[in-house]
Amino acid sequence: MNDLPELTDDERAGRTPWLLGMVVRGTDRLHGIGRDLVAALEDLARDRGHEQVWVVTGDRAVGFYRACGWVDVEDLVTTRENLPSTVLRRALQPG
Repeated sequence: MNDLPELTDDERAGRTPWLLGMVVRGTDRLHGIGRDLVAALEDLARDRGHEQVWVVTGDRAVGFYRACGWVDVEDLVTTRENLPSTVLRRALQPG
């Protein structure tokens, strides 16, 4: 999403990598698929030396990420769609 608030170069450098566009088909939800995908992303990011990962999502998925151990960083409204969104971060423990 390009609708994040203006960040300084230092803030941008610290906000990577991002999880973008993960969707699990409705009939496949509540079977652990989303958690497995998020865990795989976290493992990949950790293996590549990242200390944290980021996601921006709408209110329907915020609870999912919180349940996976992600924490809220900021609330914002997207510029184009005028949608409320939440930026969350997950600190990665060394593997």
